[in-house]
Amino acid sequence: AFAAASSGAFQGQVSTNESSITLKAIQIDGDPVPQTFHAGTDPSTWDVSSFVKNMHITPNRLNQAARVVGFAETLPDVSVPGTYTIGVKIESTTYPGVNKVIQVPITITDGALSFVAPHLDFGTQVISSSHKQYFGEVIAGNKLTITDTRHVKTHWALSVQQKEAFRDHGTGEALSATLLYMDNGNEQTIGSHASIIASGRITNGLEEVISDRWTESGKTGFFLDVLPGNARVDQTYQTELTWTLQDVPANE
Repeated sequence: AFAAASSGAFQGQVSTNESSITLKAIQIDGDPVPQTFHAGTDPSTWDVSSFVKNMHITPNRLNQAARVVGFAETLPDVSVPGTYTIGVKIESTTYPGVNKVIQVPITITDGALSFVAPHLDFGTQVISSSHKQYFGEVIAGNKLTITDTRHVKTHWALSVQQKEAFRDHGTGEALSATLLYMDNGNEQTIGSHASIIASGRITNGLEEVISDRWTESGKTGFFLDVLPGNARVDQTYQTELTWTLQDVPANE
């Protein structure tokens, strides 16, 4: 393009050139990583940095890194099973203003009804010439615990059975003794048929520790009933118990 110009000091032609500038915005992106958690899981334990992968910033020549900032919105009620979408914010480590919210699918699965079976120790006893009942102490770390992490908690029943007699660990010699379970004045003989020793429904929290209420003085828990003349010196008797936890209708 040309333009003519004149003045008292100068006369002639002035040449001009037109040009354009293209400004390309800096962009950030990443791929969502679908997540699955059990109902009731504490979201504060979630590793949000694993929710987005392949984060990148364009133009590539900028050589900028990206990072996960955290959740961009209020989390849904994770106690309710279902499929949700949660926004996770990512940003440039150089320019925080370069950011984006990535929508990540979240699946909340229902929890489960489970339990921890106890290990019982009836102690080291002196051979007695009289009828004795020995209290079963719960070995540390193995309390009888019922856990229900399901969204809708239902009634449950716990049963136990003893399929074989107490036998000496070395010789295999049987001990003539009866395993008893006592609770609230009720006494049950534990034998080859399953006996229900506890039932209920967890309404406060996620677990119930049944063995915490067992005491020798209160006659609550497991006791080994031994008649005189049956136990031998320097023998260690043991057996295995089979535990079963199941859902039951509320009226059972």
